[in-house]
Amino acid sequence: MPPKTRKKAPTHDSTREWGAVERADARTRLAVLQAEIADRGDKKQLQKLRAERDKLKKKLGAYKYPVLTLPPEIVSEIFVHFVPPYPDRPPLLGDFSPFALTQICAKWRAIALSTTALWSVISVTLHRNDLLPAKLEHTKLCLERSKSHPLSIYLWSERDIPILDDFVSLFAAHSGRWEHVAFCMPFKYLDRVRNPLPLLKSVTILSMAFIHNHFDFGPTLIDINIPPVSNLHFRDDAPKLREMHLRFFAAGFVELFSFSQLTILTLTCVDLDQFAVVLRQSTSLVHCSAKLRLVDGQDARPDPNSLPPITLPHLETLMLRNYIGKVPAIQSSLGVLTLPALLRLRIGESNLMPAAAGSRVPTPLNAALFEDPIPTLRALLERSKCKLQSLCINDPADDAGHLASPPQVDVGGDGCAIQSGVPGHWRGRGGW
Repeated sequence: MPPKTRKKAPTHDSTREWGAVERADARTRLAVLQAEIADRGDKKQLQKLRAERDKLKKKLGAYKYPVLTLPPEIVSEIFVHFVPPYPDRPPLLGDFSPFALTQICAKWRAIALSTTALWSVISVTLHRNDLLPAKLEHTKLCLERSKSHPLSIYLWSERDIPILDDFVSLFAAHSGRWEHVAFCMPFKYLDRVRNPLPLLKSVTILSMAFIHNHFDFGPTLIDINIPPVSNLHFRDDAPKLREMHLRFFAAGFVELFSFSQLTILTLTCVDLDQFAVVLRQSTSLVHCSAKLRLVDGQDARPDPNSLPPITLPHLETLMLRNYIGKVPAIQSSLGVLTLPALLRLRIGESNLMPAAAGSRVPTPLNAALFEDPIPTLRALLERSKCKLQSLCINDPADDAGHLASPPQVDVGGDGCAIQSGVPGHWRGRGGW
């Protein structure tokens, strides 16, 4: 048997591709050479060391890292996956911001700057600190670099931030590119939006009054100065708008928006009369969630049969909860609803319960409040002929805890039912 021969250790003169270990060794040797050159006084020895150093530098500089050989379009796609999936937005500043991708190398910076999708998702939060001017400049850069790409914007501001007007005006100048927007700021700033919104698909508006717990449920409004309807274009000039989430109290808000084309709607702090108006307009709804507020005198409901019927042929999810206090008499509205596509229903217990017998006396106007709500629920399901998959009539926020001993209500058409005395959720096939 021939003797084993040891493989010759690779030298720095080798022309084959270096491995990671060899490159690391070369960098270590280069550091040693630099130190020896700094200490040597012998001219001949210096010349030899410098020659070896220069050869190593040339070899290291000529090495092409595989990641740097990727085509620019592949690198651009990787960068797009660095940020959250559209329309979610990354932070404006910091390690997870698109700006971090411009600080790696010149080649990647150029690719990042040319990837408009990176700069079309903008999230701005405004606090009283020294970062406000920098955030405004970075926002301008994002809008410039996004070019004509549709925009997904989130703007949150503390109260009384002087620079807020600059941000709103800056975004409003690009409103023609808005696709998904969420504003958490005083309602009055929407007056800056004066142009059509041809690309807008979803909008979220949260009044600052709710953030800072300044609630006013009387005839006057706190922090919510509704601009003239003619200045808002959510009604007539947003043809693609399908999703809307509103959280504010304003008596005339139903006049500001068009609900007929919406498929997803969330309302917070809406009274029963407003909700009825919205539902009659929202014939395309698929998912609806509403937090209801009680208005004085709304326990005196008209006969449900005297109200115009409401049919929502596409509604699959309906969630009704209380915002503050307990809102009874939902059955007065449910009594006129027909929901043939309903799959998921969640309703607060107090919404189904009659008013407290000890605090009110039945009259011709409020007699419906003292009726058993279960027949109303059963009538809704029978009238709608829907294939309900999930039902929740339990609201932890309510003091009662659960509906006390409800009679059996068939909700599935296949033997599934709510059993008497069993509170909480019911789930059919499909779950919720």
